[in-house]
Amino acid sequence: MKTVLQKLKKQKLAIAVSSVLVMSASSALLADEESKIQINIKAEQADKVLFKLAELSGTQIVFDNQTQKNVKLPALNGDFTLDSALTELLKNTGLTYEFISEDMVMIRTESHAEPEAKKEVEEIVITGSRLKGVAATGSPVLTITSDDIKRQGFGSIEDIMRSLTQNFSDVNAASTLDEGISSPGAQGHSAPNLRGLGSASTLVLVNGRRWPQSSYFQNGTVNLNGIPFNAIDRVDILSDGASAIYGSDAQAGVINIILRKDYSGGETGIRYETSRYDAKKLTLDQTLGFNWEGGNATLNIAYTETDPVDSRAAGRTTLDFRSMGGSDRRATDVGRPGLVYNSASRFATLLGSLPQGDDGTGGINGNLSPANVLPYDYVAEGEGGDGTSTQEQKSAYFTINQELFDGFSLFAEYSYNRNETLSQLTTSTIKFTKQAVPTTNPYNDTGSTVYASYAFSPEEVAQLGDGRFNSDQTAVSYTLGFDAELPFKDWTMNFSMGKSDEKSQFKVLQIDKDLLLERLAGVDGDSNPLPIEQIINPFGDGSAQSPEALQGLLAYDATGAVPSSVTLSDLRDYSVSFQGGLFELPTGEVRTVVGAEYRKEGLDHSKGYARSGLLVDKTDRDVKSYFTELSVPLIREMPGVHSLDLKYALRRDEYTVSGPFEGSGTSVEKEFSSTSPKLELAWYPIDTLKLRAAKGESFRAPTLTDLFGRQDIFAFGIFSFIDPNRPDLGLQRPPTVLGGNPDLKPELSDNVSYGFDWNPDGALEGLSVSVTKANIEISDLIADGLQAFFSDRNGVLALPGVLSYNPDGSASQLNLYSVNVSKRYSESVDTRVSYDFDSDYGSFRVGLNATYTGKLNDQFTPNSAQVKKDNTDVGIDRWKARGEISWFKDDINLNLVANYSSSYSPTGVADTYQDLVEHYITYDLTGSYAVEESGWKFNGGVLNVLNQDFPFYDGLSYPWDTRRVDTRGRTIFLEVNKSYDLY
Repeated sequence: MKTVLQKLKKQKLAIAVSSVLVMSASSALLADEESKIQINIKAEQADKVLFKLAELSGTQIVFDNQTQKNVKLPALNGDFTLDSALTELLKNTGLTYEFISEDMVMIRTESHAEPEAKKEVEEIVITGSRLKGVAATGSPVLTITSDDIKRQGFGSIEDIMRSLTQNFSDVNAASTLDEGISSPGAQGHSAPNLRGLGSASTLVLVNGRRWPQSSYFQNGTVNLNGIPFNAIDRVDILSDGASAIYGSDAQAGVINIILRKDYSGGETGIRYETSRYDAKKLTLDQTLGFNWEGGNATLNIAYTETDPVDSRAAGRTTLDFRSMGGSDRRATDVGRPGLVYNSASRFATLLGSLPQGDDGTGGINGNLSPANVLPYDYVAEGEGGDGTSTQEQKSAYFTINQELFDGFSLFAEYSYNRNETLSQLTTSTIKFTKQAVPTTNPYNDTGSTVYASYAFSPEEVAQLGDGRFNSDQTAVSYTLGFDAELPFKDWTMNFSMGKSDEKSQFKVLQIDKDLLLERLAGVDGDSNPLPIEQIINPFGDGSAQSPEALQGLLAYDATGAVPSSVTLSDLRDYSVSFQGGLFELPTGEVRTVVGAEYRKEGLDHSKGYARSGLLVDKTDRDVKSYFTELSVPLIREMPGVHSLDLKYALRRDEYTVSGPFEGSGTSVEKEFSSTSPKLELAWYPIDTLKLRAAKGESFRAPTLTDLFGRQDIFAFGIFSFIDPNRPDLGLQRPPTVLGGNPDLKPELSDNVSYGFDWNPDGALEGLSVSVTKANIEISDLIADGLQAFFSDRNGVLALPGVLSYNPDGSASQLNLYSVNVSKRYSESVDTRVSYDFDSDYGSFRVGLNATYTGKLNDQFTPNSAQVKKDNTDVGIDRWKARGEISWFKDDINLNLVANYSSSYSPTGVADTYQDLVEHYITYDLTGSYAVEESGWKFNGGVLNVLNQDFPFYDGLSYPWDTRRVDTRGRTIFLEVNKSYDLY
């Protein structure tokens, strides 16, 4: 069974090692290279053929992963010794081989053959296990390589996440600008959400280590846009709970992004995209790699600029969706001509507005009427065009490793990424509601103060200046460590220490309220009359508005507006581990790893104007972790069992949090601890069929926002309800409090997965089938109190502490803090099928990845009904699939991909008339051509070839679901890369 790629250190050569666990031979047989092997291998590239031969022979085969893997090797069938098999396979290829130990073979280029010498091997750990040379025995891991990324036309990590059938892309470039889903400060962010369990339940690693959380979201979510995309070597997706290996936040799975290293030579690339809806994108990247005696350095730098999607071109031309079968989303709290009230209270009487077309210069006395009021539609007036933000991204990644002496090497990594985004303001944000207009304003001729709600026209907004939201993120990461061979058996030691920071800046041009009140009043702060040209007319249609009245009205950090924000998150981590073989069984070696980690995570909102929702400006938490894994080969070669392997992992995490657990102004330490086990089994009844199962426990510690979110009090209450404990009191509407909850407990989950992998030989050789059933049950789910109340009012009211009471038994306060609700249930099935075959016309691959989600339900109390989230707009799709047909011939490749998501119910939208959002299917056509001799490679294609219309979704802001469609529409891209030697 193929389990790991390895690299072999050698002067000016980066080597890849194919290392396998021997399933079917005794130790004596393994040492005998003259034993014959039954071989049935088809003609393929060298890496695939050598992997298969390594698997069949139980021998490590070492080859150069850059220069040798693409050599085409012939088919081989029959009984061969390993020696004779290699002789036949490598004949006339320019390659030769050499046994450098009894169980290791090195493949060499004939002109570079060297005398046999002791080699130092550093294995790459596969996601799902910390043991080198041991894969996640019972858990499925999907790997997307850099070649896959280029072949399928992905231009960002967000594109990769969108392609995963297990992922719900609810945080992306479009959804973060959707006012009905997100807030403007989130623009520029992207996050994974495996199984639809929430982005905070998917752990993101970079090179196997944690990445700092987004300081904007403050809930453990990682911003994928902060990771250098162009430096990616591969992405591993472990779609199973993994807290026993990696700790908190891995309930749904792990995204491990492995960045490029050990590169030799230079590579320059350029990529250009243009889309049906005007989202253009340019990317430039440069990679340089240098090898020397015992070391290597690799540098990647990249620059990307992106133009926004034109949502009007895509079909967003009105907020009145009734003609599409939806609701009227036009605004009723503002208008133009302005709405006029008799007071500013929530119970104010609407006096009306002027007739349409009235510029307001003729007075309002006797001219106001509620009959003149029309819903306000800023989209129909030509605004709200940007469906995504304008972005500029700069990134750099540098890694270096050096063997100082035999068995000891140092490594260091540096990563930098800056993402600058902006989006234009519209009259949806440039407006004011129920502001006083006294009689000192010459346009108010009623004889008394009135209160106006007014939306500035597009022409007025243009006069206000280049209004925009700015949201920038900067991520910097450093890592230093060493690998050492220990002086006993094959044990090794790894140590690393890292420092990572993420800085998020947000600012917005907004109306300066003090200046607005002056210009509405018609007098300055000293009660001196203003010139008529500086006085705002809030009653007309905007056509007579003076430019002087608008001058300077927008400002950053304006009084009475949302201030700018500078937030930071930081991560300091230290890790040490020891691993090696414990003892030999007749079935193979028992291996283990033991280790410890220390991590310090912080959030800092003390710099600049904090928009934080936290009770304190700076918070942090310390995490101490201890872990071990054990790999045991249980059975080899008996009736019904080709092999049976076990892997067991155990991890203890201790979180210490300091904060205002006893109220604002206090500082108390509190510990959250959890021990997470995981057991995995892999049973091969025959060598082509693997049956696997995994059972484990995962957890998620409360985040600092969960615990210390600032409490907002609504004195007049938000909801009227009947207390299930006192129904005799009828409807009640007590004050409502929102915010964090220092009494939260960690979430705990039980994860069970089982399935099979079938790779038959003979007539069905080339077929690969993998099926996984995953069940996740989360206890003490941490939920937002307000969202939970919307989902299950009676269930939440029955939770302890949600209601506070007066002495007479009436509710004195509704506490919609973050709460531990009862359960969340997730059930899904993943299927991956592919078939590779050769023909006279080239090689073909037909494949399908599909995920069926049978259940994603929340239960707020043990006795309440489960609330369905799957197959709804707030949960993952019932069916999501991606099918592929690919053709390979010589240096040419063509791919046709179909992307499918099933229909769903829009239950998360208030006041909708829509029952069902239709299914969606798109097609991508991509291809590549390589000129290997010169180093040129061309990738290009069309995504969403047919420019399929977005299914109608009765959203609050857009007539499509920004979480489920790529709003760029048909996208054409071309990528050109040139590889070359540096010396």
